[in-house]
Amino acid sequence: MMAESREEKDKRRLILEAAITVFSQYGFHQTKVEDVAVAAGIGKGTIYEYFSSKQELFEEMFRECVLLYGERMQKDLAAEETIRRKIVRLIQLHLEFTQKHKDLAKVAFGDHSWISQDLKNWMISMRRQKIAQLKAMIEEGIKRGEFRAVNPEAAGFILAGTLSALWFPDEFSDQVVFDRLVDSLHDILLYGLSAE
Repeated sequence: MMAESREEKDKRRLILEAAITVFSQYGFHQTKVEDVAVAAGIGKGTIYEYFSSKQELFEEMFRECVLLYGERMQKDLAAEETIRRKIVRLIQLHLEFTQKHKDLAKVAFGDHSWISQDLKNWMISMRRQKIAQLKAMIEEGIKRGEFRAVNPEAAGFILAGTLSALWFPDEFSDQVVFDRLVDSLHDILLYGLSAE
């Protein structure tokens, strides 16, 4: 019984990975379930054993990507000792993730007409969680004396907004530009725009 459960998870994962590739390449409207099946090396009917529709497949794939993003962030940020380093690493990881999944980002954050209300609500919930985590990170930095006393919620919104603006990384595919961008964002976010 345990082997079946493992096999089911593996097949579901295979379908979701193929869906990332196909939806990224063709977009939501142009993708056919058959295309995902071919990319996964399975029959079209097998996909319907796991997902009732193309809509459900895309939404589950999107959720998986967002959860993967969050898990990777938490794991990698836990290794950093200072909040400043956590923020620099957060920017790096975010840019790496968006670069790796840039085509998917275009599909997910382009035309929203096809997104269900359930997925919209889930996305709002995930954004609120992210802002709360960033706020807590800023509060910890203030407590440790790494940051001056600022409104941590406002700082969390600014950081979240900056990361959201970076979902389309076409401008910095070059590693030197990428590194410079990380350094610049780190400088502006931690030291502000003031000349003093």
